[in-house]
Amino acid sequence: MAFGHYFETYEKRDGRWLFTSRKLTYLFSRTSPGGIFPPPAPSQA
Repeated sequence: MAFGHYFETYEKRDGRWLFTSRKLTYLFSRTSPGGIFPPPAPSQA
């Protein structure tokens, strides 16, 4: 269980708004025994 804030930036390209960055800041998190939090970032292949 967790909650926090996303900090996002956008850029307008060809008339469409696109994400240019996103950061998640956790304010609170709790894991169960053996839990992995935050989850590992997906690999970028």
